[in-house]
Amino acid sequence: MKNQLVLVVTVFLAGCAGGARNCGSFDLPQALSWTTVEAVGESATYTSSSGDNLTLTLLSIENNEPSEAFSREGEDSAVCVKFSNRRYTFNDDNTGLFIEITQAEGLDVPFEEQPIVIEATPEAPSGSALDNDFILRTDRLEFYVDGEMSESTTTTSLTDTEIGGLNYDVAIEQIYTDTTDIIAQTPDGVNTISALVFARGNSGVRDGLVRIDFTNGDSFVRAN
Repeated sequence: MKNQLVLVVTVFLAGCAGGARNCGSFDLPQALSWTTVEAVGESATYTSSSGDNLTLTLLSIENNEPSEAFSREGEDSAVCVKFSNRRYTFNDDNTGLFIEITQAEGLDVPFEEQPIVIEATPEAPSGSALDNDFILRTDRLEFYVDGEMSESTTTTSLTDTEIGGLNYDVAIEQIYTDTTDIIAQTPDGVNTISALVFARGNSGVRDGLVRIDFTNGDSFVRAN
């Protein structure tokens, strides 16, 4: 019986041998192009149609540690999942913003074809998460063209579009079409975010978060 058990385990392990490859930290150029600003302490300024300014400052960055990806199909099929967590604050002492960017890096897959997921969560002045988050996926751009609707949001992709006087190759807009619940769950005196637009442009063009809308009707577009 013992020999039979060893044989079964050996066969099982042989069938699951697979393969692994080393994965570095968050570094994919395609993912970096969505990060808005690159270094802690850097700021992005946004301007409303009435001329008001809003400054978004990067407080911290936490990137994944190097790791190992495994696939039962072998090393060539192993996908490295990398992430960068970024916490921002606004200069108006209103909501902050926590953004996680995740990249899925397949072996020998061109970086422009690597899927990127952007998850943005507004935060109260206390640093606690609010109840409206935004999830955008670059591998769903074709589905976003006509507007992909969920229970409370609509996500739309725009190509060759102008935002704040600059032209972008692609932009992803996610809007809360019904803000009743998120307003009710937001602390008194806090205007939370109702829409975000992330964009990627040509070399030298500002990338990342380019428009921020709030539940009080204010809309700010990237100015620097």
